[in-house]
Amino acid sequence: MAFKYSLEPAPKKQMPEPWIGFDLDGTIASYDKFKGWQYIGDPVPGFINLIKKLRALGVTCKILTARASAESRAIDGLTFEQVEKVIQDWTQIHIGERLPVVTEKGAAMICLFDDSVIQVDKNTGMLTAGSKGFLPFADKIIKAIKAKELQ
Repeated sequence: MAFKYSLEPAPKKQMPEPWIGFDLDGTIASYDKFKGWQYIGDPVPGFINLIKKLRALGVTCKILTARASAESRAIDGLTFEQVEKVIQDWTQIHIGERLPVVTEKGAAMICLFDDSVIQVDKNTGMLTAGSKGFLPFADKIIKAIKAKELQ
């Protein structure tokens, strides 16, 4: 009978680069109703400023949006690249660079800003008691990044 486990150290896994996700419609871009897949609303200044601050600190920020999902694209027969280009054109104009566009969370995602989520307290099954305010939370993230606590 062969012993199937090795006493050799496991190879060190390379964790993907940490990133922060931002929903597009209703979070970083104003949204009141669907006006076509190519239309993106006006920028929401608080979040645009936060993204710019995070990018200045070298933090990867990604646009996590259902707009680019296979389900949403199928309605108009679009490719991911078509939707990605429209979103990245918008981020270039309003943020100053073309941010990556994704349609799902990942293991390295630090947090997600999204207008349609309901936050729960970790490991409790309880809904979060309420918002502590956007600016204090944004400041907390920036301080943690500067202190290298999130990396």
